[in-house]
Amino acid sequence: MANVMSLANGLAVMAMAVCPMALAQAPASTVGQPPSGISLLRALTLSLQKNPDIQISETRIAISQGALQAAGGTFDPLLNASTTVAETTDKVRTTSSSIGVSQQLRSGIVLGSNLTARSENTFASATPGSEATLGVSIGFPILRGRGEEFAAAAENAAKLSLIKSEYDMRHAASVAIYSTAVAYWNLRAAEEILDAQRESEARAQRLVGDIQRLINAGERPAADINLINANLTGKRTARLAAEQSLINARLALGEKIGLDYVGLQEAAKASDGFPAYDGKMALIENGPELVKKATEKRFDLKSSQTNLDALRIAVNAARDNLQPILGVTLGANYVGRTTGENPLLVLSRRAGDPQLTAGLTYTWDVVNSKSKGNFLSQSATYDQQAVAIRALQLSIGVGVENAVAGYNRSVQQLAESQLTVDLYTKIVENERTKLKIGSTTLLDVVNVESQRQDALLNHITQRAAYASAIAALRYQIGELISDGPATQVLSVEQLRAYAPPL
Repeated sequence: MANVMSLANGLAVMAMAVCPMALAQAPASTVGQPPSGISLLRALTLSLQKNPDIQISETRIAISQGALQAAGGTFDPLLNASTTVAETTDKVRTTSSSIGVSQQLRSGIVLGSNLTARSENTFASATPGSEATLGVSIGFPILRGRGEEFAAAAENAAKLSLIKSEYDMRHAASVAIYSTAVAYWNLRAAEEILDAQRESEARAQRLVGDIQRLINAGERPAADINLINANLTGKRTARLAAEQSLINARLALGEKIGLDYVGLQEAAKASDGFPAYDGKMALIENGPELVKKATEKRFDLKSSQTNLDALRIAVNAARDNLQPILGVTLGANYVGRTTGENPLLVLSRRAGDPQLTAGLTYTWDVVNSKSKGNFLSQSATYDQQAVAIRALQLSIGVGVENAVAGYNRSVQQLAESQLTVDLYTKIVENERTKLKIGSTTLLDVVNVESQRQDALLNHITQRAAYASAIAALRYQIGELISDGPATQVLSVEQLRAYAPPL
């Protein structure tokens, strides 16, 4: 827990791994050199390095460390010393000094040792007197503050708060990986859609030229040019909309990885393609098992449960403070008096006598409004957190089930969209052949080409949806960040595929 910076640094580079363990050595080509395109690996790396939620989590870890150190300071040994010199009008000078060490143990016991010395010099007398006391003591709490559960409650709660802040940081990293992956696939889709729209516009432009030549040769009616020009205008409008969508997608990814639009333009494009799909209907059928897995792995749930444990400590400590203070102190002293101004002669000359002491302290706050109010507040906060955990568990379960359903649907839609593109490709070829022999109309050809274009754009969208569904499923079941002694991260390759357990 103390090594916060290593944890933070681990999160900053963990997406650079291509195996499950975090990899500190990034390829030289990814650092300090302008890339021809931005890869998913680089996008995740930049996101984890620049994500403000992760940076805020790092500061919260430091805050928790400071709070833990402060809480542990209660059990530091305390050294106290004092000296007083007083002189009265009748020429009597009295010097009093003391030095002692005390320490509270985590069991609630208080240890102490003290040396006090006093000398009195009456100038009218030739024999000044001195006295000294050397003693040790041990105090036992009987009611309030007895045992480590209560005496060290603040420190134990601070330890849990530090663990919670580390869980929060890992969860923030999980969210960053997921949201960046989705933004990356959206950028890839926007680029492919724009390419498809440009190609469609180019085909429409060529068709205008072809039809115009046929009209000029008297082989087509002049009215056909209006239909073809209208088709070209529609394709041009779609291409302009696709260009704006690409700008929006670049800005969205730039927000996740800390690059502005100019920086992303220099990166040119998303260089990684969509996850491959072989057409097999590999559906997920073990949703309840994945829900159970998620409740064991999700860092936001671990954070909430750790916070509940810390609040339980606070509630118990507040209940303990409702009791009166009752304590016993036992001591052993060596006390003596001697002549001269040096009181330490009592010890060197063995001029004193041993002494045993016992003390009893009792404090009862009759109304005790402060402790009662604090107990009520802490209890309500604990109950509130318990309700929040149950709500989070339900939310995680719903999220996993939704991610499973989304993944299964995306698999099916991707297969259907690919089939649709293949069918429309054949239909377009058939319609063009029929147009050449005069068995169909130009409008029919334009319509089926538009339908094929719509099918192609839908297929691109479905490929992006399939990629995002993989990322969503990995996030929901808590597989983007692992909980180990070293920071670990899901392999980038696993963001491109998901194989349902057998």
